[in-house]
Amino acid sequence: MDVENAEKAPITIDTLEEMSAAEFNDRIVSLPVFACKKCSYFLSPPIMLVAGVGNVCGTCNLMDSSNVAIHNSALELILQNLAIPCRNFAKGCREKVDYFSMSAHDSVCSCRNYSCPLKLFESCTWEGSSAALLDHSLGKHPEFAINGNSNCFKLDVDISTTNDIIKLLYTENDKFILHIKCDVGALKLRYIMYYIGSVEKVSDFSYTVEQTGCVSINNCTLHHGSNNTILHDAEFTKEIDITRSLNIDLTLVKQLVNEPLVTTLIKIQSKIVYQEDLDEKLLNFFECPVCNHFMKPPIFQCLAGHSLCNRCRPKLGQCPTCRAGFGNTRNYALESLSNGVRFPCIYRDQGCHTILPVSEINKHESECSLRPYTCPFFENTRCLWEGTHSTIVNHLKLHHNDKIKFSNYKKMCVGFSFDSSFADLYCLVAHGQIFRVCHKRDMGNQNTYWAVQLVGPRGDGRKYKCEIGLIDSRNENRKLIRIDVCQDLTNHDNMFNQCIMIPSNIVSWFSCNGQITYYCKLSKIAVTH
Repeated sequence: MDVENAEKAPITIDTLEEMSAAEFNDRIVSLPVFACKKCSYFLSPPIMLVAGVGNVCGTCNLMDSSNVAIHNSALELILQNLAIPCRNFAKGCREKVDYFSMSAHDSVCSCRNYSCPLKLFESCTWEGSSAALLDHSLGKHPEFAINGNSNCFKLDVDISTTNDIIKLLYTENDKFILHIKCDVGALKLRYIMYYIGSVEKVSDFSYTVEQTGCVSINNCTLHHGSNNTILHDAEFTKEIDITRSLNIDLTLVKQLVNEPLVTTLIKIQSKIVYQEDLDEKLLNFFECPVCNHFMKPPIFQCLAGHSLCNRCRPKLGQCPTCRAGFGNTRNYALESLSNGVRFPCIYRDQGCHTILPVSEINKHESECSLRPYTCPFFENTRCLWEGTHSTIVNHLKLHHNDKIKFSNYKKMCVGFSFDSSFADLYCLVAHGQIFRVCHKRDMGNQNTYWAVQLVGPRGDGRKYKCEIGLIDSRNENRKLIRIDVCQDLTNHDNMFNQCIMIPSNIVSWFSCNGQITYYCKLSKIAVTH
């Protein structure tokens, strides 16, 4: 708490009579005499009285060993009888603690400044609030942050060499630091997890680890523990405490996989959240005989009464069970029964543990963070990569690094001619999201287009807006600006159904020496209530 400019008005008998005990306590601890003469923050023990300076924190005194100082135990005696506000009071902490417990509280205060967890392994010197930590990670270390689906997080672990893996796992409400240490010499794979937030909530969480590999032609999964302890982030260090980590025999893991990477699923369990178990016997009635996924309305049936899902029905000319033909008959009885059933996400084999009523599960599946995505450049480069949303950025950095920029702003200078068509595609990573931007000029209809799409859950595109600005390179104050909301991701054929369109003859006003200069800027749309 910064008390350098605290209220200095004297306490009189009249004001003392009007004060409650709490108000008197707060008035006393706000007096300037309790401010360190070095850092201006509240004096932390041991208080040292420095000749020619005054009272300073013990920490500040250690920074200058040439000081002549004595321990001011008398001042500490006064303070130990008071309730001291947290030094992060201005940042929102309302805790009051015993004087000699100040340091212990400061180290776990959820309103304190956080360092980037990668500081211990890389040269990142960032510091900021817990909320800003996520924005920093997504902007500067996108491969470091993994968004969870129903508290499940999927990643690949390299077991071929000794290495440390640090990840920030985050959900809508919580954040965790995951530290994985592959120790080839000791033949151990160690996992340890830290909760970022209130120390009181740490005991609410535990985690499990599942490792999946291929033995011969069959998939095999190892499950490790059901109640592994999560620590508080104040205990995060570069070296893993092997007495409190989950330690897995590396020899066993290597028998599971034929490649240096083992697919790992981390599931964080909360005592606060209750997840209803699936009724597997009832769900068996909804299994489609063709794709083996669960049937959800509309459910069709053949002329003999065998049911199948609405995805498989258009692909088949006859029933796969009895070879009978199809009419337009639906199994209304099974559809009605589905209204009372909770269905698992179609991507549960990928690690999603979401279970929802039939009225909600389709929407979730269209937005599930574990659903597979193709490469954003697939239709242009025929890149056949496929993976979850959390792995897209890494793929782009490795294989399309010249087409990706970590910024909400990109300025381009491109050729312009009425006699030729043009198309360019690139990605911007901003606001924790991935945006695909396509600029196209069509010689046939003499229009120029900009389509900006959010690579993510459907419906989230409308949370962001794109600004396209044409700049006259001869006079940068002369601009033409168009603004629109971002689109949801579509295939390439539908990309320009809703976009920013400017007639090419107007674009030509901004051309210079056969080129035009434009920028694309992305902003988050403020939510109004």
